[in-house]
Amino acid sequence: MPLASPSRFFSFLAGLCLLGCGVMHAQPATLPLRPLLLECEDMELPAGWTRTDSMPGSSGGAFLWSVASESDAFTVIEVEAGGRYDVWSRAWDFADNEPGTRRFLVMVNGRPMDRESGQHKTHGFAWEKVGTVVLSAGRQVIGLRDVTKHWSRPDAILLAPRGFDPSKKKPADLQAYRVMPVPVRHTLRMEGTAPESAPAAGSSAWEDATTLASIESDALRMSFVQVGQPVSSSGAAIGRRLEIKKDGRWVPLPLNPGAESLFVLHVPGASKLNSSAFIPRWTPPSPIVFTVNGRDYDIGETENPFLAGNRTTLRPVSVRGEKPGEISVTYEGAGSAGSIRAVGTWTLDGPAQRLDLAFETPAAGNWSVGFSPFQGWPRSAVGFVQQPPLFQMQRLPETPKMTSSATMPHPMSLVQVSPEGLGFPLSFAVAAPAERMPFEWGRRANSPYGFSILNNHGEVQGTAFSPVLGMTGSELPAGRTLRVGFVAHCLPSDWTGALADLSDRVFRVTDYREPVAASLTGAALNMIDLIKNADASGWDAKLRGHYNIESESTVTQSSPLTALSVARLTRDPEFYTTRALPTLEFTLSRAGVHHATKPTLLYVPPSNIPLVAPGSGRGFGPRYWHGVHELTARLNPWVRSLIPDVAELSRRTGSPLVPFWSQMLADYQLSPSPEKLAVIEAACDQWIAETLHGRHETPLGIMPFYNAAFYPYWWDLLDLHAITGREKYLEAAVEGGFHTVSGLWSHPLAPAGDTTVHPGGEYPGYLLDHVYWKGAEPYRLGYPRRPGDMPERKVPAWRVSRVGLGLEQPITLYPTNSGTTADVGVGNIFNNAWAPSLLRLYGLTGRELFRTYARNTIIGRFANYPGYYVNNFTDVSQYPEYPYKGPDVTNIYYHHIPVHLAFTLDYIFTEAETLSGGAVKFPWVKQQGYVWFTNRIYGHAPGSVYGDDGLWPWLDRRAFSVDSPQVNYFGAVGGGKLRIVVANSSRREARASLSLDLARIGVAPGSVGHFLVDGREAFAGALPPADRLADGVRAALPFTLPADAVGVFCFDSDLPDGAPAAPPLRTGPVRLDLPEPWGRLHALRIRSPFGFDSLYVYAEKMPPAGASLRLRFSDPARPPVVVAAAPYEVTVDTVPMAEAAVFQVELSTADGRNHTTPPITLPGTP
Repeated sequence: MPLASPSRFFSFLAGLCLLGCGVMHAQPATLPLRPLLLECEDMELPAGWTRTDSMPGSSGGAFLWSVASESDAFTVIEVEAGGRYDVWSRAWDFADNEPGTRRFLVMVNGRPMDRESGQHKTHGFAWEKVGTVVLSAGRQVIGLRDVTKHWSRPDAILLAPRGFDPSKKKPADLQAYRVMPVPVRHTLRMEGTAPESAPAAGSSAWEDATTLASIESDALRMSFVQVGQPVSSSGAAIGRRLEIKKDGRWVPLPLNPGAESLFVLHVPGASKLNSSAFIPRWTPPSPIVFTVNGRDYDIGETENPFLAGNRTTLRPVSVRGEKPGEISVTYEGAGSAGSIRAVGTWTLDGPAQRLDLAFETPAAGNWSVGFSPFQGWPRSAVGFVQQPPLFQMQRLPETPKMTSSATMPHPMSLVQVSPEGLGFPLSFAVAAPAERMPFEWGRRANSPYGFSILNNHGEVQGTAFSPVLGMTGSELPAGRTLRVGFVAHCLPSDWTGALADLSDRVFRVTDYREPVAASLTGAALNMIDLIKNADASGWDAKLRGHYNIESESTVTQSSPLTALSVARLTRDPEFYTTRALPTLEFTLSRAGVHHATKPTLLYVPPSNIPLVAPGSGRGFGPRYWHGVHELTARLNPWVRSLIPDVAELSRRTGSPLVPFWSQMLADYQLSPSPEKLAVIEAACDQWIAETLHGRHETPLGIMPFYNAAFYPYWWDLLDLHAITGREKYLEAAVEGGFHTVSGLWSHPLAPAGDTTVHPGGEYPGYLLDHVYWKGAEPYRLGYPRRPGDMPERKVPAWRVSRVGLGLEQPITLYPTNSGTTADVGVGNIFNNAWAPSLLRLYGLTGRELFRTYARNTIIGRFANYPGYYVNNFTDVSQYPEYPYKGPDVTNIYYHHIPVHLAFTLDYIFTEAETLSGGAVKFPWVKQQGYVWFTNRIYGHAPGSVYGDDGLWPWLDRRAFSVDSPQVNYFGAVGGGKLRIVVANSSRREARASLSLDLARIGVAPGSVGHFLVDGREAFAGALPPADRLADGVRAALPFTLPADAVGVFCFDSDLPDGAPAAPPLRTGPVRLDLPEPWGRLHALRIRSPFGFDSLYVYAEKMPPAGASLRLRFSDPARPPVVVAAAPYEVTVDTVPMAEAAVFQVELSTADGRNHTTPPITLPGTP
């Protein structure tokens, strides 16, 4: 293809044409043909496809995926032997979900194959023969074209001799034929243009530069300087020189004053923006071409924002410093659209350098201003980057790519370097000022800013663009004034200090949230009631779990300790038998956190269908079993055997989500010793060095979970700090906390007053056209949607603000709505399990930033389970009735309800401990292992309240409640004392009333109570006598609580302590081998903390339909229990502790095979 603008891309083509040189040399005629396997994820120019590993069974562990790629993907491979090759492609298709509609076309050297790929109409990946080619030895261009633009998933391409059928080979065996592409990318020049004018002077030329104007703040001095001799036809070179204040003195920064870049991009007419994928793409004004074997290939769209339009560099030509604290700079440049004269105003705020720029557009079209402050650095000189969510640590793209501000938690691009001889790190950033971020929900094409961590030469230099070509505000007529603003920021600090200052100073994030419809305690109690409602919470009693809405007839246990904790906190034996016990049984017998009785696409492979030996499944690690041991009051000593010791864990290898040093804490907490702690600390120190402080250079793409993959699993460093008191673990946790904050939204700020939600009575919701599963039936609450089901109304803007919310993974942040083109908004999440950990960091360090983000992520967000994703301004999920009434616009994930409850309870107890300075404190165990859902779990042991020890935490809304959403509360009882802790979760004074049921709390009418505020008595008095109580038992006590204060109501009470005394069991589980098709039988006796036992008996395998398992007791007074469908498991939930359980298990299959076990005895404890 001829180039539309040869002069613009001359250098670019010159490099690429090298690929075509010398590739047609003759090869020996006897060289045999061999298969050549190209994994699609290895393609050098993947166009609009993205690498992912989200589907099982891919050939090389990953594949390419695209909603709709507008451009062809290309790569070049080397073929050693010329000859005739069959062309095969491997792709994903569905047998029963629009089969054959996800088609793409394989091209070889520009020639399309005879058959489109991706239409095999079977479930999963499969090979298809799509054509035949005759090739000469040498370099060949393999291409992919998205034909249907409907979620195509190319996995691999095979060139094979005739008769070679890859479908008859194992994917692993085919890897022997894998070839890697011939590098194309390294020949690309990021800027394929001839210089528009002479470059700025080099570093040495600035040593004797003349200062034209200077301003300074308390942290930084900025001077515009001029080189003494002319360096271009436009006049003398002018640049910025910076000095920072360090330890009371000014330190010049080792920067080239002329190395920063200010430029304009212009596209005549409409900009060809493709925003269908996370990284925006543009069709450039001139085609980008590479050449192989004398043929040109147009790569079509580009992700490189510097090539998205015709570029004009703006150079400073004059400087004025007439106004105090302000420098005015005139910039000029000339390009294809005409001459530009821009006026920039520079001001300082601490280390932040503000540039406001304005110019008149010389021509109509789409316009964007780019700013690359400071200078570029080689990759090897960079210690850390942060351009969330895609690029952090040392992860850098190979070529410039833009992330749009709608998809960025913080609108910034940050680089940390350590210049030689300086003695301290420097962090440089370019950012968007808060006031230029309008209060609107982020969408695909409304980002006011875009950012690249690389400059146009491929060096590391943060660059901001505003407006973004093709997005809101970029299309302008000739003669229109374009005004933009940027913030350059530099600080003598590592990246964490820079992020903290940017958050406070530039993004202006404050602790702005207040409780709305319920306190966190009220929300927790509502979630407990929701879990009790099997239908509303998606509870399947047979499968022993909450439904996973993404998978048919599948349940998932993602926070199993929560159920045991709730049973203990609420003192509710019924909750124990109906929710906690089945949950425990699930974790004992399942191979993983997901389970179904037939394989499912995403969650339950065939290997996870059979049940397993107690505690041998994956997903429930040592600290889970430690939690079970404690929450069942250590009454089941056999649970201890499920916890590997420190020595065993120290021998394990790999990189699990939960680090081994954290898993070791389970054994240590049960039997501490200096030797064990030394092993744990050594393992943790190595983990910190390698995982937290090591170099991580490979970008992770858009698929992984942000809070479980993009940064280290830091939460448990606080646990080790609590044990050891060592500051190094707190320091490491602080750095980890900043990683979490990097993924929490700081923009746009909510304006004062109201905003309109659900305009026109419409709110599409997240994945608006998708109906999920509720067991075996398609279901989504409130679907099909009804007109007017989301009434328009005005609410305070702060209530629906994004600031403080996080993301699940980049791909779900940028939803594609099941193939629809609706731009309904990017998707944040409500599942912010990190909030308590951030609050703990505040309590340990006093750093307000952690408290601010902790509160902004959780306060006033929900009054019950609010769902998961949120993709626009709405308050519907802030009310208690939402998970019952819907409509489900936030994706109600049933298996997330216990998770949401867990971090809510964790926050309540952590808040009381933090605000009281540790005077209110309760023991905890740890729930961990399911992505980032890691929280402290309470209820197994007594704690202390302002010097009163031996108090068991208690929740019971019928016994006591507070009527104000501002106040979180819980009870604590033991040793004849009752304490009701109230914490003001608002930033203003709370006026509230405590309602008491004196009969339920064991307090006598007329008895004296005391009220403490922050440990000091505020008032004391007698409760009303019985004849003055509502209903004879209820009393109301009004109180006032200052902001951030903790109050305690103190009473004498005759309530019992937390758990009845009971002896532990003396024996463990029983295992029997069974005839096929049953596998093994396991029989367990489980002692509850409520004064009774239960039996759990199950067979591992699942025979075909028609089988049955019958539990027959030797005691004729106990009726037999029969299970006639998989899984074959039996629970007997109330067995006296002293009674021996003796029974036999009778098994039968549909084909008439019967088997009866010998008598099995599970002894009680007299």
